[in-house]
Amino acid sequence: MSGKRARLRYGAYAIAILKYVISAAYCLILGYLVGFSLTTEQLAVQVFAGPTLTAPLFFSFGLLNLAGILDILLPRCCRRRTLSSWRCHLEWLPSFGLLSAPRLALQAFVTAAQVLQAYHLSERAVNTHLATMNAILVGVSAIASSLLLLYAASHPDQKHYSLFFTSLSSFLLTTGIAFAFVVVPVGYVQVYDLKAINSLAWGTEYTLLIRYLVPNSPLDLLEKMTLRLASWVNVQRLLRAVAPDVTTTVAASTMMSFSPLGPSLTAVKRAVDRPRRRLLFIYVAFHMLLGATVVIYAIVHACRRPTCPSDCRLATAPWFSRACHCTYYHLECFDPDDAVHLSPEFLGPDLFHVQLTGCRLEHGFNLSLLAPFEALFGLTIEFSNLTDWPLGPNGWPDQIMAVNVRYSNLSAIPQALTTLPAQCKTLTIAGSAHLDSLPASLVSSWRHLGSLILNSNQLTAVPSWLGGLTGLEVLVLSGNQIQVVPDTMLAAMPSLTFLKLAQNNLTAFPMDLFASRPELDMDLSNNPIPPLPSLPSALVRAITSGSVVLDGTPLCASLGSACNGGCSPTCSRSELGDRVCQRNCFDEACAWDLGDCAGGGSQ
Repeated sequence: MSGKRARLRYGAYAIAILKYVISAAYCLILGYLVGFSLTTEQLAVQVFAGPTLTAPLFFSFGLLNLAGILDILLPRCCRRRTLSSWRCHLEWLPSFGLLSAPRLALQAFVTAAQVLQAYHLSERAVNTHLATMNAILVGVSAIASSLLLLYAASHPDQKHYSLFFTSLSSFLLTTGIAFAFVVVPVGYVQVYDLKAINSLAWGTEYTLLIRYLVPNSPLDLLEKMTLRLASWVNVQRLLRAVAPDVTTTVAASTMMSFSPLGPSLTAVKRAVDRPRRRLLFIYVAFHMLLGATVVIYAIVHACRRPTCPSDCRLATAPWFSRACHCTYYHLECFDPDDAVHLSPEFLGPDLFHVQLTGCRLEHGFNLSLLAPFEALFGLTIEFSNLTDWPLGPNGWPDQIMAVNVRYSNLSAIPQALTTLPAQCKTLTIAGSAHLDSLPASLVSSWRHLGSLILNSNQLTAVPSWLGGLTGLEVLVLSGNQIQVVPDTMLAAMPSLTFLKLAQNNLTAFPMDLFASRPELDMDLSNNPIPPLPSLPSALVRAITSGSVVLDGTPLCASLGSACNGGCSPTCSRSELGDRVCQRNCFDEACAWDLGDCAGGGSQ
């Protein structure tokens, strides 16, 4: 028996360490996201009280899980000095009793929170298989936990298997599924495929999922933190149950958890007094009914998913709704004169991004069509005949955060793009063959932008007033006719992180800018920048690491293998395969922009 118990203990330690590591990583990553990421990203995910409340709570749970790892790994003589040993051994929990009203009420609240979170996931997940799987697990967990509680009431000496189950199920519902299906894919993109962030489909799917992960309201914060605390407590219960100084027999009135073997009603009647037995049966009946309802409804709902219009590329399937809930709508106008109709009657109210490709739209897009969609994030117009765009009587919806106009006939900034909503953080005006200047009057209306993309126009200089955009993080001016980099102005922009000036007429490397802002990522590809007499070691490191890109320049050619020539003198490395259709990369030498123009528009 002692050998079996030792194996059980070491198995529990291994599982607990794995769960602590994943939970700590999850909490610290989300804490950083809501507390320290770029302002644009924080606004996009709509986090509630991010830096002031949500981030500290996530960091606290992250540290709590790290303390749990130390408590297991440190020698026994040192454990009493760790946080999880002398502060968090939860000696107060048995005072409630296994079948006490407070204990059962707390468990019922946790189950209710799990069901509510499953409902919220159905509202956010375009991967309906993920939402269905999560809902089924919630229902199964509710049923199994109630049966295990029933068994534990009569068999207090067999609780270890149930502790494994409750610990595993709470971990999966709180952290495991989200970590595997959201955090890992997003982390992979951040490390190995950063260009995927430009994809409208990818951005729609994962922005909505991240909005699910982070609290969006006080109630949502309470639900998520309750589940996180319950998950951590379940690990602690498992560790306490297998500790070498804990006896295997525990009174039914004080036992912490339960076992997976079938319950015996006769044994329950013998072991539990009548008042608590009645409370137990009510609790079990409620959980079994709720769990069965969730499982059955999730399966039926998945099989009866509503049909959306063919131009709806992504959609969610919220519970209790039979209507289409389109989130990403991409209309390709095979006839340029096709009328553009957006109706919540056919698309639902949850539209997140609208993309219009190949539509004439000579006088712009009627912004009043966007008004019914309160969740709308962005609008993209590509390959149009746009020449002017009046704002209209209603203007932009307040919540719009991204506006992209690519490959149009604009020769000046139209009215609709001079009066953007205050929350708009990304503006793209690209591929306008006649746009050669930007009036200084734009500084007030564009002051709130975080990303400004002005590639493939006819600009001959970097406007000096851009220095007034103090919140600008990304500035793209590739494919213009710019000859000089205004080092002093750009160096003074405090938030600037990425600067792209590829395919211009630059004849000198901006050494002053690099010296004052060596951390700035710069793409200066395909410019006639001559070799330098000597290269600072910091610049060599930046070129080698890719933070400074000089492909296709005479300076690059003089460096040998430190950089490469790129696929074409008209296409930079950062533009190739960036999920945005770039005409300058759409040729055989660049593998037709690596498929970014498939389907006639950006991906």
